[in-house]
Amino acid sequence: MNVRKPILILFVFLSPLFIFGQGTEFRVTGSVTDYKTGEPLTNVNIQSSNNHFGTITDESGNFTLSLTIFPTSLVFTHIGYSLLKVNIAAPPIGNVNVKLSPKATELGGVIVTTERIDTLYRDNKYSVLDYELFDNGVLLLIFKYYLSRAELLFKTYEGNEIAKLALLPGKPLQLFRDCLGNVHIFTKTRSFQIFFEDSIIKLLPGVDIEDFKDVMGDCKFRAGNHLYFQKYGFQKLISFYYSSDTTTKNWKLFRTIADRDKMTFLSGNGMSAEMDLIKISGIYGANANEIWRGYRNIEVQNRFNKLAYLSPIYAPIERIGDTICIINHPDSVMEFYNLSDSLIFTTPIKYHLAKKYDPLRTFVSAWAKPVKWDKNVIIDEQKQKMYTLFLKSNGLRELREIDILTGEISFAARIPFPYIEKIKVRDGYVYFIYKGWIETEKKKLFRQKID
Repeated sequence: MNVRKPILILFVFLSPLFIFGQGTEFRVTGSVTDYKTGEPLTNVNIQSSNNHFGTITDESGNFTLSLTIFPTSLVFTHIGYSLLKVNIAAPPIGNVNVKLSPKATELGGVIVTTERIDTLYRDNKYSVLDYELFDNGVLLLIFKYYLSRAELLFKTYEGNEIAKLALLPGKPLQLFRDCLGNVHIFTKTRSFQIFFEDSIIKLLPGVDIEDFKDVMGDCKFRAGNHLYFQKYGFQKLISFYYSSDTTTKNWKLFRTIADRDKMTFLSGNGMSAEMDLIKISGIYGANANEIWRGYRNIEVQNRFNKLAYLSPIYAPIERIGDTICIINHPDSVMEFYNLSDSLIFTTPIKYHLAKKYDPLRTFVSAWAKPVKWDKNVIIDEQKQKMYTLFLKSNGLRELREIDILTGEISFAARIPFPYIEKIKVRDGYVYFIYKGWIETEKKKLFRQKID
């Protein structure tokens, strides 16, 4: 497989951000803030009326857009805010700074239980299939009895309904937020990007789901002028980390991590040929071109061992403020990088390791509910905190905070519902979907304050 192919496709797919029309280009810069609070707004959609170019604001509310045709109008849209159109007769000399006004809505109610849990959505007829969180509310994918009767609903965290789209194409399966902050609906064969125009939810024309995943599936997030990607190799036991500069369009492979324990296991179970290829290709030297050319000529052996004994490497890459963090579980360390992809510092971790045998501990634990690591790291981008989950035998989960400087974990919250789904953390709250034990109950969306 040629590693360059998906990279080239990516720039075509993201052409509104990187590819400009013919003629003289003028760079328009500016910022978007909340009219009432003055706070910067992230992921504001900005479209030019006659240039067919667009972009979104970064985490500081800033944007840059290259235009070739004047006069033009810039249309600013953001969920929960009124649409704003700014006319520009000629290339501006300074920044274009705008303020968006929140939409006025009637106050609704939120159900609060004795467990300090807010019920953000519940309905006797509709069930929650998926959700995504925004600055001022939550986008819900709900359905009435059948997936073919799915709808989109946006509500504020206080319970106010902002927008609704009652007719969706096909049978929606899930929501997906891409690395640029855009949210999409996935069906079995198509992907539809969601955007907001005033109080109306709209969908862009769909694209083939496999093409979309080939282009955007490995892109994790944006930080500054860089996009960060994570790709897998060798039966998903190796993880490659790339960064792409959106201004120069340069790509760099800056880190490679291999789960050597599992690879050693495979080496002793009839897969020495693949192990030799990994070594020859320079996996530890991170020569990506040689690796991918080698994979193309491999006939994967011994699939039973992979399915029966091995799970993919778990070393996610996350953004915490302006720092990039790779949680390197195979090597028991967190690695922190700056936006130049240079390693700043590392922090040892051990929360993911199985406890060693201890007769006394084993005797005590026999009378308590066993707890195991749930192989999940969650970032609260607003609070810039990191969490992980532990699962009990009765299906209950505990959320524990990971200290970025020491790697130690501490109790954060105990979620009192078993077998919850899609857990997210935002601004000091943990969000999750829960159905209940009764077969006729519908899935509901809750949030719980973190202690």
